[in-house]
Amino acid sequence: MQLRTMQEVGIYPPCSTEGGRQKEGCVSEVFILIPLEPPTVNHYVKHTRTGRHYKTKEAEAWLAAVCAIARGEHVAGKSHEVSYTVYQGYGSRGDVDNYAKCIIDALVTAKVLKTDASVVDLHAYKRRDRLNPRTEIRIREVA
Repeated sequence: MQLRTMQEVGIYPPCSTEGGRQKEGCVSEVFILIPLEPPTVNHYVKHTRTGRHYKTKEAEAWLAAVCAIARGEHVAGKSHEVSYTVYQGYGSRGDVDNYAKCIIDALVTAKVLKTDASVVDLHAYKRRDRLNPRTEIRIREVA
């Protein structure tokens, strides 16, 4: 459960503010490893008989995990590319495209992205790892 920025690895420079100073926690690319599978869109929001909707406990746990692991990182820029790989564990099922909403909403909730409208490229992958289910997310600024 560790967040590593590309800046820490020494590949991408940090973004800067108008004055040329480095903005705290702001980078051009972030890699996040979440040791959970995200809920699919089918298990993200439920509806009551009166028409109200609410996030499921599974969705709340996912959002809390992303917020805790992201710890205030923010990717600079107005346009972003998000690439994620969901490694499904034993007996796990889900369509690769049904994870996208939950993942992007969690990035906005964790303030890694300002808005989900800034995502212009989305790459989704699904793999099997029966012993180590996880989600790897890479967010990159697009010029």
